[in-house]
Amino acid sequence: MGSGWYTTIVIGIIIVIGILFVILRRRIGSRSQRSKNVIRMTEFKKQDKRNGHQQKCSYCKKKTDRLTFYAGGHGSAVGVCRECRPKAERQDLHPI
Repeated sequence: MGSGWYTTIVIGIIIVIGILFVILRRRIGSRSQRSKNVIRMTEFKKQDKRNGHQQKCSYCKKKTDRLTFYAGGHGSAVGVCRECRPKAERQDLHPI
């Protein structure tokens, strides 16, 4: 065997190690992302509603625990409280 074969084998091994590294990195990354983004419904329902999950209305910025979401301009989501709902409907936003 010539030195060309050794070079080809070394390059092949480096490519295989690189591919394995990328695959393992994606698996580990997807596990950590999934655990951060997923909320279990049973845990969410057990949360105290008084201190709970209040969000701001996109128009008046008041905090409320009930928002209706609409598809805004350029595909963005707009959360609207009960008082601002007529404004969103006048702008022909589509409910999500």
